[in-house]
Amino acid sequence: MRRLFLALCAFGLAGCTKEDPEIVIRTSRVAVAKFASILPDVFDPEILPSPGEDRLVGRVRQRLKLDRWVGELPLRIARDGDTIVLSGVLSDPGLRRRALELAETTRGVEKAREEFADGPEIPK
Repeated sequence: MRRLFLALCAFGLAGCTKEDPEIVIRTSRVAVAKFASILPDVFDPEILPSPGEDRLVGRVRQRLKLDRWVGELPLRIARDGDTIVLSGVLSDPGLRRRALELAETTRGVEKAREEFADGPEIPK
């Protein structure tokens, strides 16, 4: 408590001017704009869980959408008891493994299985 009081006194004695709040606001806006440009697009409506969607399914969907290899593929994600089920049309065994691996390593997932059909992948 004593340190907080001393810090407040030091700021008070530093000589703030009435323009300081505007300077802080402008600086904050610039910083936010720079951070927003380097962060992934995690606020994309397709990535965020739907209002009625199961939380675990939403978490897996978000993880798959953010992946550079399987993110654009039209995969279906469902929950069967304590198992996450991935389905869709996917012929590449590497992409199948990648999608299943991402689902299995998502926080909260106990088990995952894939039920992919063979065929050409059609990105969204």
